[in-house]
Amino acid sequence: GGSALASGLASLRVPPTALTDAQRAWVRGAARDLVAHRGMGRVTVGPRQPPLVHELAFAMDEALGNTPRLIEPVALPDGDPEALSSLMGEMFNGRVDTLIITAWNPAWTAMVESDFARQLERVPFRLYHGLHEDETAALCPTFVPATHPFESWRDGRAPDGTASVLQPLIAPLFPGAVSEVELLSVFAGLESRSPYELLKSLWRERVGSPPDFEARWETWLADGVISGTQAPPARAVLNEAEVMRDAREVAGLGPPRVIGDAPDLRAEARASYLWETPKGLELSLVLDSRLYDGRFAGNAWLQELPDPVTKLTWDNAALLSPATARALSLEKGDVARIELLGRAVEVPVLVLPGQPDDTVTLALGHGRERVGPVGQGVGVNANALRLQSRPWGGTTVSIARTGRHHALALTQEHWSMEGRQLALQLPQASFRAKPQALHSLQEDGERLYPPNALLKSNRHQWAMAIDLHRCTGCSACMVACQTENNVPVVGREGVLKSREMHWLRIDRYFLGDPDDPGFITQPVACVHCEAAPCEYVCPVNATVHSDEGLNQMVYNRCIGTRYCSNNCPYKVRRFNYLEYQQREPLTRLRQNPDVTVRSRGVMEKCTYCVQRIERARTVARSAHRDVREGEVRTACQQACPTEAITFGDLRVPESEVRRKHEDPRHYKLLNTLGTRPRTVHLVRLKNPAPKGGA
Repeated sequence: GGSALASGLASLRVPPTALTDAQRAWVRGAARDLVAHRGMGRVTVGPRQPPLVHELAFAMDEALGNTPRLIEPVALPDGDPEALSSLMGEMFNGRVDTLIITAWNPAWTAMVESDFARQLERVPFRLYHGLHEDETAALCPTFVPATHPFESWRDGRAPDGTASVLQPLIAPLFPGAVSEVELLSVFAGLESRSPYELLKSLWRERVGSPPDFEARWETWLADGVISGTQAPPARAVLNEAEVMRDAREVAGLGPPRVIGDAPDLRAEARASYLWETPKGLELSLVLDSRLYDGRFAGNAWLQELPDPVTKLTWDNAALLSPATARALSLEKGDVARIELLGRAVEVPVLVLPGQPDDTVTLALGHGRERVGPVGQGVGVNANALRLQSRPWGGTTVSIARTGRHHALALTQEHWSMEGRQLALQLPQASFRAKPQALHSLQEDGERLYPPNALLKSNRHQWAMAIDLHRCTGCSACMVACQTENNVPVVGREGVLKSREMHWLRIDRYFLGDPDDPGFITQPVACVHCEAAPCEYVCPVNATVHSDEGLNQMVYNRCIGTRYCSNNCPYKVRRFNYLEYQQREPLTRLRQNPDVTVRSRGVMEKCTYCVQRIERARTVARSAHRDVREGEVRTACQQACPTEAITFGDLRVPESEVRRKHEDPRHYKLLNTLGTRPRTVHLVRLKNPAPKGGA
């Protein structure tokens, strides 16, 4: 089958794409590696590539025997790309008298050229059901506030199809808020029944009203999932005729076909467009890594969360490669005018190593007009550059200097380690051949201060390990830490003054050639030094060491000298220059009652989530036992999707953190200073192909 498809594709005689010598060498090396490791590789392509590219990647995996071992197909519900277009036509022709909108903010996500706002105004009765008064709410005379998912009964499905019954965690904060089920039940004549009753009756019907339904229902509520509802295993089958049809279209040998998509949660993954490689500067529009399509623009935590790659906060920027920026005489912060078919946006430029040449990348989701005080007018609205036929770019744009400058709120300006051994990456083969290579980084250097009598508890010695091989830089740990520990946001001006308050930061470094760099991330928080430089310089003993290995902060002793921050070589201490915490009763509900809310003039930092340690200790004490392995999980550890962070007790020989501390890959950050950190990092291993390979 694979050889027949290969022969068919070869018969199209499509002119080969022009590749550089380096790209051609990479392709040849990748092909050699894949063939030499049949069944052990995987060919992956970007989610925004045309269908043909995905089909060809799948065909290669089938031919190599890779698919069954390394991929699990998941059947997702089919979207209806034409639904919105059909509705627009109905509104234009005046055939819609009543429109109920429960989808998130279509006035914002719709293409500018679709003229959604004007068509919507043709509908006599327009009702919008949403969490906030946004751009769509401004166009609808009737606005019904929605309950948050935490405030209402509902159900949902996991990617594998497993159904869950979602229970409310809190009563609605605002009077008059209703769930989508309650709203639709009014129009269905079922307003006399509560959402709970409607949900329960729905599932009673779905399972055939068995006699033991009440017992099943109670089990589902207790478990949170409905057993036996997962979808049958999906099996992807290659349709060679479909591949050939798509290939003929790309080659210009078949009838043209337009592939569109509706703006929903899977829009980026499913949107696929066929086009020729553009000449000139190509525009690439992406969903923002933090704000998505703009729905999270009102969340200050996410606005201040640094982008994993650019480290930009409170803004979006036009990303250019160093070579392209030099050719256009643009530097970081220069405001450029990007124009497409008579529409233009003016946006600051950020020069990014690794960005493809002759390409400008711009994130969507910024520049919201009605989103509340947090996200109002933050960033530039890139929706003006979206075309209905090509909503994710791929078009040629012009870019010109405006002569203006815009300061970008970056949390990390420098991208090189300058040869220092900070975020370590080693070839796997060389490390396995010489695992003792890190020995010098595992030993403690000579102390800067005379040794103190170390306090050592015979019960617990807490420690952490961070595996750089697993860390993807997603920043989920940063948000989890901020949520758990009542860490405030400081706003754009605060970040510009380097006053951000994140207890945990993720350093990002580019490796090698700036035009074709490698990339590595390294989470860094307080490493809880056993010989902590901060403790020696505090004049009031506001930072002290516990007998369980924690570097502790005593907030009511701190007088704000900031000597500790100045003496910390890891630069992980944060100072409250202002009274950042809001004291309104409503906003105080988001704060963790187990964690002290710090005030102006107080230093703060990572505590190893000491409140969670104490909570586990209390539970263990009530059961007349000791804290068990795995009972204490820090917020960052709990949120990490790749389990890159490990926390536990070093005194337990079989503990995971003890195993990581004894792993040959571990090393101590800035070990030459003799600080004896309790947090160690594990080196990242790479498996590069031989010269001329992939």
